[in-house]
Amino acid sequence: MHSVSDPPTAAQVSQMLERLNNLADDVREIKERQTEANAMLIALTNVQRDVAYLDEKVKRLFDVSDRRSYEVNGMDKRLTLLERWRAGLVALAIASIGAVGYAWQRIEYIGNVDTHVNQLDTRVSTLELIVNKPKIEHAMTPETRKK
Repeated sequence: MHSVSDPPTAAQVSQMLERLNNLADDVREIKERQTEANAMLIALTNVQRDVAYLDEKVKRLFDVSDRRSYEVNGMDKRLTLLERWRAGLVALAIASIGAVGYAWQRIEYIGNVDTHVNQLDTRVSTLELIVNKPKIEHAMTPETRKK
């Protein structure tokens, strides 16, 4: 074996240089990874800041939503009331159409009452003529006329 005071051989020097080159490559790779890690850390910090900002915005949105829900519920109740009024008015309109139709029929009937009365008088006269025909014929005979 070699002692510590012996000068290194060429093979030992080349082996040491190779190890040093490998260590230098490892150090460069570590520095690159550290740079990448720093960039990721900066990006992560930005993401955390953005998440905190969005979290605050979402809280504000929920607050506004909660406040608006009372207003929407009030509008919903008013809308329900208006829908009931509309249904009532539609029913009233339909009933009014029926009442107007009935009134029109009654007006036409009243306008035609004279015709109906004349027809009734004619019918009654015809029935009286039929019922009283023998009496009338008897009264119209020449024998009864002479008296």
